Amino acid sequence: MHFNEKDKKERPRHGHPWSDKELADLRRLYPCRTNRALELHFGCSWNAILRKATQLGLKRPRNKTRRRKLWSDLEIKLLRELYPHTPVDEIADQLIGRSLAAVGGMAHILGLRRVNAWTDEETASLRRLWPDKTLSELAGIFKRSKRAVKSKARRLGLRRRPRGDGNFAGHDEVIAARQRKPKRPPRHPWSEEEVKFLKHAYRTRPLEQIAEDLSNRSRGSIESKAYELGLARKRAWTAEEDTQIRQYYLCLTWKELARRLDRSIAGVQRRAAALGLKRTPPRVWTDHEKEFLREHWSKLDAEELAKQLDRTVVAVLSRAHNLGLCGKRNWWTERDEAFLRKHWRDRSFSWIAQQLDHPVGTVQSYARKLGLRKQRHRPWTQHEIQILKSMHGHATAAKIALRLKRSIGSVNSQMGALGLTTPRPSKWTLQEKERLKTLYGHYPLKEIATQLGRSVCAVRIKSSESGLARRENALVSAAVDD
Repeated sequence: MHFNEKDKKERPRHGHPWSDKELADLRRLYPCRTNRALELHFGCSWNAILRKATQLGLKRPRNKTRRRKLWSDLEIKLLRELYPHTPVDEIADQLIGRSLAAVGGMAHILGLRRVNAWTDEETASLRRLWPDKTLSELAGIFKRSKRAVKSKARRLGLRRRPRGDGNFAGHDEVIAARQRKPKRPPRHPWSEEEVKFLKHAYRTRPLEQIAEDLSNRSRGSIESKAYELGLARKRAWTAEEDTQIRQYYLCLTWKELARRLDRSIAGVQRRAAALGLKRTPPRVWTDHEKEFLREHWSKLDAEELAKQLDRTVVAVLSRAHNLGLCGKRNWWTERDEAFLRKHWRDRSFSWIAQQLDHPVGTVQSYARKLGLRKQRHRPWTQHEIQILKSMHGHATAAKIALRLKRSIGSVNSQMGALGLTTPRPSKWTLQEKERLKTLYGHYPLKEIATQLGRSVCAVRIKSSESGLARRENALVSAAVDD
């Protein structure tokens, strides 16, 4: 679901840049929250959230076995009304198909808080019972969670073990354990002689040998001190590395050779020059080769041209680009064009591109050049418009789209073009309210909605407003006991 025009008033950060807190919330909530929940949390459209998540490189885990059920507007409205005063298990019972974790997670996203403040009597009882009772026992006494009891005790400054005296049990054992704990040896500063030796030996000697000479220093300490002094190691070239340079300097680039030897490009080039290895300058293109390339560029492939010219494919493509021949190659044969004209109506451009071994963009541009344009939107027939008018007001846009085999956006767009607006829910009359009180708890919600001519969600919301939910739960529990 996305924001509509009527939801613009509820977009508090529309047109403002993302703050650091919002970016942190997006990284935390994006993999595990639905699109609608993210829209409500950040107050912006799903497209804006998706763009920012793409920029941050965020991805959602794919779950092929189970698909999350999105929260509807009526469910969110019902959650806002019931959450402050109603227990979570009762809310989960009224929201069919929602677990306790789902209810708590959506309430956290919406920023809902439960109205269950601590009274003065409960606070006094907590002060009196805190030193003698466990956290589980206190949670059972006050009928609150352990976290709520613990946070309240922290705010009141209650502590189980008083600080500064040794009256609590086990005080002597704790002191003895602290005395037995070995103390960390003090940090040994570097002397001037050690620093001088490190500067002299760090570039030429291995770290293990330096650590042996400096008996009080570890390898990590030596590396840390060298980093502070700005020292860099000078690794000597081995005979094996020289052999690899002589073997590969003609067939590999300097970058590839440096990556192979785990060296810098400048270091490899200086070493090759010290070994007397020089690369021959690139062979100059003659006028005959250029004319041959111009003549056969549109007829032969780059690999075939490279074989006949005794050059690499990269050299051929680079020279063709310099000569301005890249746009003159005709990749489309008469057979390819006939295949495109035959299948462009009933097949997608991606399928045609896969069959012809061409990029999709090339197929689309060539089809546009030939005047083969697909109609983007299927026109609405009179029969479809009649079905739309007959179902309007009695079914949702999703059901109408499913019946007509169209998208929800197409249905909404056609409804706007026809001037069909969504009717507002009518107010409940006194007779309907009395009828609801009579039927509620004795018949299923679906049957009640049918008799009243209302939706199931409307009946559920009105029953919660009238305080009929507890009555239904009592009847259900009584039926179970019987």
